[in-house]
Amino acid sequence: MAIDKFDKIGRDGVHAELVARGIASEAANTSLRLFAADLTEMRGLLDGDERGLYAIEQLKPSKS
Repeated sequence: MAIDKFDKIGRDGVHAELVARGIASEAANTSLRLFAADLTEMRGLLDGDERGLYAIEQLKPSKS
């Protein structure tokens, strides 16, 4: 996967690879922002996307 190559080819390289695989440039940019974001930033980026927000909630550590 292109994301696995981030350290080797950098953000621009990963973006180019995602686009070459048929992912829209804007979607690739959003994906890259999400991978670099913490959970609070992710919530802001996914505001209004119920499935995305639900997925973020699943990433929270469980309370013991």
